[in-house]
Parts: sequence; C-alpha cells; structure tokens
Amino acid sequence: MLQINEADTLYAAVKQTVTGSLSNLLVPPADLNRALIYLQNFLTERNANLELYTMGRLGPLYYYRNVAFNTVRTARRITVVLHVPLTRNNLKQDLHVYKITKIPLLVPGSGLHYNILATNFHAFGYHPDADHFIIFPTESDIPTTGYLDLRTTHLHLHSRTKPSCVASLMYGDLQQIKEHCGFHIYHTYLTPSVYRISSVYWAL
Repeated sequence: MLQINEADTLYAAVKQTVTGSLSNLLVPPADLNRALIYLQNFLTERNANLELYTMGRLGPLYYYRNVAFNTVRTARRITVVLHVPLTRNNLKQDLHVYKITKIPLLVPGSGLHYNILATNFHAFGYHPDADHFIIFPTESDIPTTGYLDLRTTHLHLHSRTKPSCVASLMYGDLQQIKEHCGFHIYHTYLTPSVYRISSVYWAL
C-alpha cells in the first residue's frame, strides 16, 4: 500500500506524463541512463555503424525534454517506450549552421555598378571533419530539435568531395565563389544601407 507522500509523487509523475513531458519521478535519471547504456552496448555488438545520437552530448537530460514517448499499462506496471534517435557513425559530427547575409559591394573602379552574391539558399550546415554538408533553402528548414530525421526530411546531404558553393564560401576562395556561387551585377548606384549580420553586429 502506498504512503501518502508516495501517492502524491506518483500522481505528480502521471500528471506530468499526461501533458506530454517525461517525468524524472516516473523514470529516474539513473534508470534511464542505465537503459541507454544497455541500448548502446546492444548496438555496438549487433550493428557497429549505429549509435545513440545523444550519447556523449546531452545525455539523459535530452530525453526528458525532447524525445517523444508512449506509455503502456500492463497489470500494475507502467512501461515507458522512448522514441530514441539513432545516427550512423559517419554522421555523428554536429553540423554548425551558417546563415547567408548578402551585402552588396561596389565593383572596383566603377561607381555605377555593384554586385551581390547569387546564392539561392538561406543557410547551410557544415563541419570541417564531416564528409558531407546540408543546405537549408529557407529558415523554416533549419531543425529546431537539434537533429534532422533523414527518413522524413526533404533535405539532402551533399558530399564535400565535389566542388560546391558551400565549400567555396567556407574556404574563402574568391575564384571558386565566382565559379560555384556566382554574383549578380547591377548597373546602378549603390544606395547606402544598414545590414544586420547578427544580434550584436551591423554593417554600414
């Protein structure tokens, strides 16, 4: 028979779970961490190419905040099933998101012409140790969960072994940028303006 404080704790845990948030009262961190380690060991033995996305990053805390789950009641037991994100070993690097800010520049030697970068995407994900990068056509394409589900997304990974606009921008090679990104040339005066680069930096 449950004591009053145990009943209150169980009630609070179930109430939190019903609202869609995994409760650490229902699934203690030590138990969750033990289950994650078991799963990772299982993957290492059965499929060495796969690993838990969050192991070594956020740890168990990630699952209380971000991962969807289901609960199943059997007799006097409640089973919690977590939708655990997996990744391949060659995809484990966290890609840094770089947003494109286009700033027009005067064409050298001409006061009536200016150019601007001709990219058609909002941002890209890149890591110097990764074999791939990803392009985000619009701001809404950037995931807010911290990871990208390649099974459902319309976005694609691009190989770094092929010349590209993204690689040219990261290397800062002007000739490569001209070839793989391109510039739009405008035959008019450049109107003075202010461009926001970040939350604290502006360009005049």
